[in-house]
Amino acid sequence: MRIHYAHSSGLNNLRTDKAVPFEIRPEAKPLPTYKLDKINPVKLPTRSRLQKANQLIAQTLERRAQKVRAIAKAIQNNSYQIDSLKVADAIIANAILER
Repeated sequence: MRIHYAHSSGLNNLRTDKAVPFEIRPEAKPLPTYKLDKINPVKLPTRSRLQKANQLIAQTLERRAQKVRAIAKAIQNNSYQIDSLKVADAIIANAILER
């Protein structure tokens, strides 16, 4: 239960010799409760699945690093070739997917 002060205007509210009127309002209704047996439990991955996921992430990062090193080496040797058709296809594909 909460006590809400009644609204009134004027400087009379600031006087200490005057009682402040208030009204009592009931609290809001409580939120519904749920039985735990009706809620589907969260299935956490097993340790082996987490280890496999970590391995895949590490392999992916290593492959990406290898590609970057190969491209950087080709750029330094002035042998890096850009396929303009592949670039154009990728730009168009991204534009279509964004719609």
